[in-house]
Amino acid sequence: MLLTPQDRTQLGYEFHPLLREFLEHRFAVELHGLKSELLVRPAQWQRANGHSRESISLYLRAGDLDAAAEVASTSMIDIALRQGEVDQIQLWRRSFSEAVSAPTIIVGSAWAQIFSHDQKQAAALLAELRAVSVGLSDEAARRRTKWWCDLVAAIGEATADNLSESRRQCELWIKLNGDADLVSRGAILTCLCFIAASERRFDDLEKLSLEASAVNVTADHRYALGWLHSAIIYSDISRGNMQGAAERLRWARNDNIAQINATPFSANLLEILELELRYEANQLDGIASRVGNVLGFVRQHGVVDFLFSAFRTAAAIANHEGDRRVASELLWEARLIAGKCTFPRLDVLARLALAYLLVLDDPDEASAILPAQSEPVFQTSHGPCLRAMRSLAEARIAARRGKHHLSGRLASATLDHARRSQSSRLEISALLCLAGANAATERLTVAEQRVADAIEIAERKGCYRTLLDERQYLEFLGPSSIPLLDLLPGDQDFGSHRIKLNDYPAFTSKEIKNDILTRKELAILHKIKDGLSNREIALKYRISEDTVKWHVHNIFSKFGVKNRVQAILLADSMKLFNN
Repeated sequence: MLLTPQDRTQLGYEFHPLLREFLEHRFAVELHGLKSELLVRPAQWQRANGHSRESISLYLRAGDLDAAAEVASTSMIDIALRQGEVDQIQLWRRSFSEAVSAPTIIVGSAWAQIFSHDQKQAAALLAELRAVSVGLSDEAARRRTKWWCDLVAAIGEATADNLSESRRQCELWIKLNGDADLVSRGAILTCLCFIAASERRFDDLEKLSLEASAVNVTADHRYALGWLHSAIIYSDISRGNMQGAAERLRWARNDNIAQINATPFSANLLEILELELRYEANQLDGIASRVGNVLGFVRQHGVVDFLFSAFRTAAAIANHEGDRRVASELLWEARLIAGKCTFPRLDVLARLALAYLLVLDDPDEASAILPAQSEPVFQTSHGPCLRAMRSLAEARIAARRGKHHLSGRLASATLDHARRSQSSRLEISALLCLAGANAATERLTVAEQRVADAIEIAERKGCYRTLLDERQYLEFLGPSSIPLLDLLPGDQDFGSHRIKLNDYPAFTSKEIKNDILTRKELAILHKIKDGLSNREIALKYRISEDTVKWHVHNIFSKFGVKNRVQAILLADSMKLFNN
């Protein structure tokens, strides 16, 4: 209760400074005591009901550090590893860092630091804990402390983008601590899944994710499940499997064990991936409003793959809206973060993206910013992909300089890698760059086939914006690219085929017109009429049998028929075979 002016006058408050100081001090003490009492009781209730995080926060607000530390000493590992409360632990860190030396609290603090771009502080905390553990008389406690330190250190190498070293330490940890608790084992297995996704070892990811999922579900490991979902979605996006990524995203959001909506860190991971998915699906309404939150998160917590995803997508959105300057600034910011956090791979990725952007205006400037292949990051497991991306940049630069034969050779090298590594978006970009080179060297028929192949992949995989954004590169090639631009769809042409994040894309019934089929579908329909099997058609056009089946399915869907005979009869009645 505050004193009114009348009260102050009656008490001589305004005339006696010593009395005023005494009353203010006493009021503050009493208010603090009342506040503490009001907070301690709910803190005790939360503790009794097993709500450790809420209990710690209330005790700290009440100023009862001892009680808060007591709860944290028994629950911090669970709060950090299983629940993933990184930001919450960061808020507690200063209260605990100097006053408390409980091993579990130190582990939790180090865990929060490795996911917050502060590897040095995490290493210092782990060194402190290792020193403390030497003096522990309890052998079991000493062993447990060591495996915690080794676990945080191994995963910390991954967040620092030292993936080969992280993989080595994780595999060693499993070998030495295979009988450890399921939460720790789940964290290590999930880290290995993330590394496999980043390094494009998709077969290894498929095997590892089965075990990781089983362990994390059994352990009710929310944080690891969030990362596991994110790693698998990221791998699908990397391959250009946008339908699969959208399906996995829906599954993740509905996973009752992962509780994505109740786990802020996991929710933000999915936001990064959903932003990229929405852009690639050409779902641009309101997308710019989501960029700020995504970038805010990755600036604090992003690992290299998610950092680059967020900044590249944000730059692409800005470029699409006609603001190439903002797009460039975003990629330069990514480079600044790379320097601050010592992420050389992020710096190379950002420079490649900048080269793609700059080549539209100044090929010399684009060439100047390209990373040299002698840089160490090109010798890592990510080297082949980075070299292919660099070849694409060089191909575009060569095309802008009128060196179309060189551009074709460089684009072909990129295309070969893209096909070997299952990189559909890179394959689309390489095909269209190669098409531009073919058209400029008077090989228009070949160029048109390249464009048709790129459109087919984009439709089959859902890589719509990759295809649409390539128009700007072809537009700079002059008159030779005009026939190719006429073949490419516009923004509105993908309206009924967009990936739905709530549903798979589906063909809708429509009035049948003579131009309902694509050139490739019409060609395949001719071969069906000639009596060729799917396998024979695949050999004829040098495509996979699955691709032929996909085209046949599309023909049946568009015609509303169930078999080949019905399709041939309908096409014949429409005089499609006369064209």
